[in-house]
Amino acid sequence: MHLTAFTKSALGSVFSRITNCGVSGNKRLRRVMAHIVASEDCRAKVETAHGPFSLRTTSEIECYRVDTFFSKEPETLRWIEETITGQSVFYDVGANVGLYSLYASLVGGKDFRAYCFEPAGTNFRNLCRNIDDNDFGDLISPFPMALSNQIGVINFPLSDMAPGSALHGEAQNQDRKPALVQGAVVMPLDYLLQEHPAVFAPPTHLKIDVDGPELEIIEGARETLRQPSLRHVLVETEEHNNRAITDILIEAGFSLKEKFQQAPQIHNCIFEKN
Repeated sequence: MHLTAFTKSALGSVFSRITNCGVSGNKRLRRVMAHIVASEDCRAKVETAHGPFSLRTTSEIECYRVDTFFSKEPETLRWIEETITGQSVFYDVGANVGLYSLYASLVGGKDFRAYCFEPAGTNFRNLCRNIDDNDFGDLISPFPMALSNQIGVINFPLSDMAPGSALHGEAQNQDRKPALVQGAVVMPLDYLLQEHPAVFAPPTHLKIDVDGPELEIIEGARETLRQPSLRHVLVETEEHNNRAITDILIEAGFSLKEKFQQAPQIHNCIFEKN
């Protein structure tokens, strides 16, 4: 049986009401329903000017990501459309379930390459499934890890267990109980490129959206940012880290091209190297 995203969402809504699906709801029945819904082949097709791609929609947030694909971050889509070519190497840091890497693969074509970094286990599973569903295994390489300015293993709180969810990590979960604390491997981008050149091709594009530790990632990529091949960076910044991130990128030869407000004190900043 194949259920549409709408049907699954409706089923989930119905069972939420039946089981009083809050913290006090019937957990066993909720788990049975979640298993039934997640086990079905639920995908949504996104039609673009460069062709269609499909996305798993096993959660409400994944359905939301499909519904808002063209409206949520139009500047990111335009950046991909205007700068990605067949020779591009796209690093997607905080890839979530792979929405933008999937689209960039359509734009770039058969010689394009992407590397996706996503530490959240629930997101990583559907990231891999989305890559496989779209036959992009030769174009996109997923890695279940976080980038930072250090090498190590950290506790990584998840804000929600639903695939496609965000706001994970220590900074976002200090004042609330996380859904789960998983482990995560962290490494600097400079280390990965220097120590594993057979695995990682040098990037031409770097996209960073990690809900907090963007500065640590930029600090761990100082040498990579200086490389002539890396000419395009899109990073989500917050009020407390915007100046430091901008200074490092300017020092590496970038200039701020555009800045778009995503939320109060949060901006998508597009940098370009001349």
